[in-house]
Amino acid sequence: MNRFGMIRKKFALVSLLMLVLVILFQYFGIEYNIPLINLFILKDVMMPLGVIGGILFWLLMLVDLFKHSTLKNKALWGICLLIFTWPAAMVYYFAVYLKKE
Repeated sequence: MNRFGMIRKKFALVSLLMLVLVILFQYFGIEYNIPLINLFILKDVMMPLGVIGGILFWLLMLVDLFKHSTLKNKALWGICLLIFTWPAAMVYYFAVYLKKE
């Protein structure tokens, strides 16, 4: 794998982790009312970063599907990525993206 491919893989992983962290912070902050999670920095800084990370992750998986993928069922993956957005992007990441060289 070339250097740009490794950077893309690391960027995808960081974006995915940002999204998952924000989802976990949001869930535990509301569900269990943990004061630490309701801090200013987590709500006003982490939430936009998580949303941006999720969108970038989804776009990276979409671009990978149409530019770099040799899958036979590209249309099905494309429809799933467009309809189910980031949950489908997470499935694509673990099912297809990580299995590349």
